[in-house]
Amino acid sequence: MFKHLKTHKKILVSGPPRSGTQIATRMIAHDTGHRFVNEREHGCWRKCRMWDLLKMDEPMAIHCPSQSRWLHEFARQPDALIVFLLRNPGDIMASEHRVGKVQPLRRLTRRHYEDVMPCHGPSCMVRQSYWLVQQRHLIDNKLELQYESLCEHPLWVERPLRETFAVKQTTLPQLDTRHVVVTRLNVGVYGETAVCVRHGRPAPVKGDPDEWTRNRIDLATRFCLASLNGQTIQDFEWLVLFDERTPPSLQERMRYALARPGAVFHAVPPLGEWKLEGCPEVADAIRRHVADTKRPYLLTTRLDTDDMLRDDSLARVRAACRPIEGRQFIDLQNGFFMSADRKRLHRVKQRRFKQGGTPFISLLERVGDGPPLTVHCDRHHLVRRHAPVVTLKRKPAWVHVVHGGNTAAGKFHGKRVRHGLPPGFPAST
Repeated sequence: MFKHLKTHKKILVSGPPRSGTQIATRMIAHDTGHRFVNEREHGCWRKCRMWDLLKMDEPMAIHCPSQSRWLHEFARQPDALIVFLLRNPGDIMASEHRVGKVQPLRRLTRRHYEDVMPCHGPSCMVRQSYWLVQQRHLIDNKLELQYESLCEHPLWVERPLRETFAVKQTTLPQLDTRHVVVTRLNVGVYGETAVCVRHGRPAPVKGDPDEWTRNRIDLATRFCLASLNGQTIQDFEWLVLFDERTPPSLQERMRYALARPGAVFHAVPPLGEWKLEGCPEVADAIRRHVADTKRPYLLTTRLDTDDMLRDDSLARVRAACRPIEGRQFIDLQNGFFMSADRKRLHRVKQRRFKQGGTPFISLLERVGDGPPLTVHCDRHHLVRRHAPVVTLKRKPAWVHVVHGGNTAAGKFHGKRVRHGLPPGFPAST
C-alpha cells in the first residue's frame, strides 16, 4: 500500500492525536523497510531533536503528531515527505474519551497556534483546520491520508477488536492457534437419500452424482483453491471432506486437482438425519482430524467449493483471534455474488446476514474444554445460539459464485456493480 513512498528517505507522519498517526507510521515503515521512529521513545516532541533526526542518513518513518505546527519547516529538508492524517473530529474525541486522554484546547496548543489562526474548540479541530486552511499550501512533498483508507492494509485491526486497546496500542496479541479451513466437496450426494442444499432447504441431487462431483472439483479448482493459494498467510490446513462412496477414479482426480501444501482429504460416511450444515457426520469428521491438536486454541473456517476469499481474509480472521474463555465466532460479513463466467457481479448488503453468520464464518475455541464444537456445529445463520459473534465488515472479503447447479444462494442478491472485482481476488482461470 505504501511501497511507492520508499524513494523518500525521511517520512514524517503527523496529525491530531488519536487520528491514527502511530498505526499509519508503522504501516509505512512495514511497506518501505524504513526504520520506525516513535515520538515518545526518541524525543521527537522537541523541535531540535527532529532536526537531528532529519540530518541522519538512515531512512526513517517518523511518528511526530506533536510537531504538526512546524511541518512546513521540516518539508524543506531534501528527500522529506510529509504525511498528514485526517479523521472525523467526532471520532477523534470519542477515541480520546475511550482511552481517558481527552485533549481540550490546552495552553500549549493555544500558544503555538494563536499567532496564525483563531483558536476555538478542541485541540484536534485546531490542528486539522490549520493544516487544511494554511499549512498544506506551503508544502510540495505531501500526502494526505484519510483514516478510513488505512483499512486496506494488512496491519489494520477491525474496530470491534480495538475497543479494549490501551493508549499507543496498535496490534493484537498473536495466539498459538491451529487453523483448519474446511471444505465439503460432495458429502451426501450418493445413495438413495442423496441430497444437497437448494434455496436453503434439502433437495434431491439432480442428474448423475458422478457428474455433479466432477463439476464440484472443477469449481473448487477455479475458485476455492485459487483463493487459498493467494492468501497472505499460508500456515493453515485445508480439510476437504468427500463422500466415502465416491468412485476411486473421482477420488484420484480430486486429490490431483486440489493438491496443495497442507491439504488433507477425509472420507465422510453416509449421512443420517439431514440437518444442513449441522449434520453430525461432518462435525465428527472434523473432530477426528483435529483430535491430536497440541496448541491451546483451535480455529475452524468454512469455505465451500464455489466460494473465493480475498487474499487477506484469513489474515484478518487470525488477527481477530484473542484470548477467550469458551468459544467465539468470527464472521466476514461483506462480499460479492458473482456469476461463474464473471460477467455479473453484485455487492451483498450487510443486512442480509444481520441475524446470524455468513457462509464464511470461523469458530475460535479453547482446546481441552471438551470435544471441539467446530464451525459446522449448526447452520451458519443460527450460530449465535452457540457463542457470541465478532463481525468483520470493513471491506469485501469473499465471493460466492452463482452457477447452474447452485445451492443455498439460488439467486443474486445486493446491488449490481460494473467495475469488476477489486484487487486481492484471484484472476480468471
